[in-house]
Amino acid sequence: MAVVITYSGMVGSGKSVCSRYVGSELTEAGLPVYYFRFRFISLKSFFEKKQGFKKFTYKEDKQQPDPESKKVRFQNFKLKSNLFFAASMAYYFWKAYLFFFLIKVRYPKDIVITDRYIYDHLVHYRLEQRGYRFLYRVFLKMLPEPDLAFVLTSDFETIRRARPSYATEYVQLNLANYNFIEELYPGAILVRENQVKEKIESVLNIVKAYLHKQKLGG
Repeated sequence: MAVVITYSGMVGSGKSVCSRYVGSELTEAGLPVYYFRFRFISLKSFFEKKQGFKKFTYKEDKQQPDPESKKVRFQNFKLKSNLFFAASMAYYFWKAYLFFFLIKVRYPKDIVITDRYIYDHLVHYRLEQRGYRFLYRVFLKMLPEPDLAFVLTSDFETIRRARPSYATEYVQLNLANYNFIEELYPGAILVRENQVKEKIESVLNIVKAYLHKQKLGG
């Protein structure tokens, strides 16, 4: 039976590094591990070549951002309305169920590591409005669940150092929403360490413990 591990989180939180490191380590251990990008799933995905992991060694990035850079990304970013989410639920259901059907068909005995999942779509909505949180909880309960759903986050200053060109309001709104995911979906594993190396160690230990438990039959 496939094992599905998803990595979600704010850009600059170390999500991609963690997923690549864990995938590399499991591959080195001789396990069948494959990578998939949830955002690009389509019917075409059923015919594409499986993508494995190459050896990956984490090296701390010492490069300093250019202080002279004046280009600001997401300067006019606005969260979408929750009514728009309600109107788009059918699309999200289709996307999530297509993803798990793909795994059942093409990766039935593999470990699938996925960059982003449905949680990364939810953070674009106004999750601070309590009246709509019931809708999101019901929605998530109706979806197929990953075996391990990591949500990586950091404090504001850490993200700003990693992505200095991102608008302040964009970073604040997205960080707040990623922290709401734990309330909406208790199965999410929030990884809050600010240092990427600490995140890697935390995530790898959780993955190894889960796989060991599965091997022993629970």
